[in-house]
Amino acid sequence: MGILDGKVAVITGAGRGIGNASAAVFVREGARVLAADISGEEKATATEFGPRGIRANVIAPGFTLTEKNREAPADAMRSLGAKAALGRAGEAREQAEVAAFLASDRASFVTGVIIAVDGGWSARLA
Repeated sequence: MGILDGKVAVITGAGRGIGNASAAVFVREGARVLAADISGEEKATATEFGPRGIRANVIAPGFTLTEKNREAPADAMRSLGAKAALGRAGEAREQAEVAAFLASDRASFVTGVIIAVDGGWSARLA
């Protein structure tokens, strides 16, 4: 039994350095860890922490409506949203739903990937 049994931790910068060391200690002490880092570290983090049951994934959001950008001119918002294959901007809730899925047991075999939640924006760039 560790001092963190039954605890859940979100650790940012978990790909290397202090964040990486913290994730390792938290897992050793019994915590369930959500390791977060920037794109590019997901594969290394998944490889390092996978044997300990930690999954590492990245969400790559597309243009998403937020409280801040809702104040921008409506025609500019429509224009940006129209660039996505789905023809609209995303909602913050849509990003959160994917994050919740990745953190859940439904994604128990998903690790080391970047998931574009961009309404098909990246598909148009390919």
